[in-house]
Amino acid sequence: MPLYSLSAQGTRGEALTVETLCSLLRLFASSRLQDVVKRLHPPPPLAVDTPAATVHTVPIIGTWVATLDGMVNAQIQPEAGGYVVSQDYKEGAIVRKGQVLFEIDPRPWQAIQDQASGSLDQAKAQYKLPTINVIRDMPLVQAHA
Repeated sequence: MPLYSLSAQGTRGEALTVETLCSLLRLFASSRLQDVVKRLHPPPPLAVDTPAATVHTVPIIGTWVATLDGMVNAQIQPEAGGYVVSQDYKEGAIVRKGQVLFEIDPRPWQAIQDQASGSLDQAKAQYKLPTINVIRDMPLVQAHA
């Protein structure tokens, strides 16, 4: 270190010369000056790309949620249950009294009718069986008498 320079003790024990102190002072002053200049002169606006405007025909379409409310809103109650095979009217259409609205799958009902018919035939046969037995056994009873 030269003899003609002044020094001060740094945090790590190095000697700070007057030249170093002056450099630090200049750096601090210039950074403050730059802050003042930045405040006085804001940066220029950013460039933004915009597309060119064009003329097009745009269809106007509206979609709304609504419900139909007729003058007479009838409750449709089925007289029989089952799986619906077809709906024989259009929603919102006028219907008349006695008009067929739904077609129900007939197979379960046909099976029930066939079972009932079979049970009826079996009951008729059981009803006639004692009379047939009496007629068959009458000659045998008269022969032993």
